Amino acid sequence: MITIQNLNKLILKDINLNIKDNTLVVVKGVSGSGKSTLLSLIGTFLKPQSGSIKINNEDIIKFNDIYLARYRAKHIGFVFQDFNLFENLNLYENLLASILPLGDDFTQADTKIDIALKKINIFHKKYQQISLLSGGEKQRVAIARAIINNPDILLFDEPTASLDKKNSYQFIDILENLKKDGKTIVISTHDILFDNLSFIDQTIGIDDGKLIY
Repeated sequence: MITIQNLNKLILKDINLNIKDNTLVVVKGVSGSGKSTLLSLIGTFLKPQSGSIKINNEDIIKFNDIYLARYRAKHIGFVFQDFNLFENLNLYENLLASILPLGDDFTQADTKIDIALKKINIFHKKYQQISLLSGGEKQRVAIARAIINNPDILLFDEPTASLDKKNSYQFIDILENLKKDGKTIVISTHDILFDNLSFIDQTIGIDDGKLIY
């Protein structure tokens, strides 16, 4: 359970939101409405000016930065709009960088990487340099990185903004499978593609930093 109470940060004003475990929530709004800021707060990349964010009854606002980094690596997978991959490294090296801080040895890391790549159907590109991948393939790498430590929560910031129609629909298929795996998923988007998906549990609007139910 994610519980947000009286949250204020930049454009966000007095946000109150409860997200149940194993649900998929879409936050819709135009650019600049505050949806990416909200995702970054849940993902522990930002700290609020006031209010609280509790995940499974733990107030993550009170954690120090070192603890937050480890907490995020284990419990939260974040897929950025621009993917945030190391272009000069290959796919395997990008994923390896997200595992080693947790203390896994290389055998454990290899196993985790292979499982994630097969799940997202990009195992055949395991040693391909990131700069040579298409936009859709880069997103799959970013998703594999997000799920590699089997986190409880997955956050997607504008996941179809950089994709063509074909890759957008392929992302929807991946998303549905992740939902079936029991993940708690929050998506920020303005894409009408998310308006009528049967497996979405809740859609919330956001306008000028305020939630609209």
